[in-house]
Amino acid sequence: MEKLLPLDQNPQPAASEPKRILYAGDDPNVLDPLARMASAAPDQWHIAFRATGQDALRELQDHSFEVILVDLSLPNESAFELLLEVLSRYPSTVRIALSPGVGHSVAVRGGGAAHQYLKKPCDPGALRATLETASRIH
Repeated sequence: MEKLLPLDQNPQPAASEPKRILYAGDDPNVLDPLARMASAAPDQWHIAFRATGQDALRELQDHSFEVILVDLSLPNESAFELLLEVLSRYPSTVRIALSPGVGHSVAVRGGGAAHQYLKKPCDPGALRATLETASRIH
């Protein structure tokens, strides 16, 4: 028979792991707020930064992430192709696309590649809230 400890003697639950976010892009208006968020609360956030889609895919091969945040203006490549590749290889990863202009045409062109589309520049508080929600969905 298992003995129960009094409430004040029960071990504390393990601290939750940091939320793992991967950002594919090089926009300083996104990089800077994400870097500040990660450095302010390293026990809550692990954010990896990759400038290209190929680098992001290599990072996903080596590490798991709850969320990938993809800048639709990735240089020299199609961000939609990256999102579709992530969907194919890592279907449980939540995919968020950042675009200078988010409208119906962007979402249609994306063909459902992303779970959510955000307009740049994105308010840092709204971005954080979106990432928190997305990491819980994962």
